[in-house]
Amino acid sequence: MMSARAVLPALAALLSTTIAVPAMAANSTQPAIPGTYAVLRGAVQFQSATTLPDNAVMTVTLVDITTPGNPVPLVRTDFPALNAASLVFDLPYDPASIKPAHSYGVSARITADDRILLDSGDPQPVLAGGTDHPVVWVHGVATDAGSASDGVTGVWQLSVLNGEAVGAGTAITLGADGAVSGSTGCNRVMGKAAITGDSVRFGPLMTTRMACAPAAMKREQAFLTAMDATRFWRVNGPELVLSDATRRPVLIFRKS
Repeated sequence: MMSARAVLPALAALLSTTIAVPAMAANSTQPAIPGTYAVLRGAVQFQSATTLPDNAVMTVTLVDITTPGNPVPLVRTDFPALNAASLVFDLPYDPASIKPAHSYGVSARITADDRILLDSGDPQPVLAGGTDHPVVWVHGVATDAGSASDGVTGVWQLSVLNGEAVGAGTAITLGADGAVSGSTGCNRVMGKAAITGDSVRFGPLMTTRMACAPAAMKREQAFLTAMDATRFWRVNGPELVLSDATRRPVLIFRKS
């Protein structure tokens, strides 16, 4: 089993290299054939603070995603899932199996005792048409869509916008029927949210049209843009984390 370690600050240094290995690891789906293999190096990051059990396992899979809705796994390797903000992985694969006209992606899943704890969802594009050093976000898996969506309802005060802390003034109320209302810190906002499992789409959102100070107007625009980009949600204790299609958190609220 290959080891994982916390991601170093310079994620840009992650490279796709080529190494010679006598055989693939026993827990890999790649045939154990001696030869030269490429290594896809990337990182798995948690959407929010998560404590994993000691026996948690992270499985990283390289898949052919050429045919929509029918991903074909090429190679899969297990790593110990350590309690860290990020985990680096080195995923060996046979370059001869990569076809120029095909599309590829990498996905990650963390399990323990045959239970799925965290999952990346749709594969992150890699290699041709994607990156050679992917950052894959994993998020909690809802076991019951109805009860899961109940956890997102209530009044939420915005605390972090695009990675930066913000002051009081921006808040939303999410109703059990999907109704959205609140304040951008300048104007009133209202609309609907469509929630399915851990997926969410907001819109169209409507606002009043008051003029405010330039700083407030700038934050309002950034807030509305982030809401429009939101695709996933997760409640972590008192926090509601909204993330974009790449699982990157764009908005963090605190329960009011």
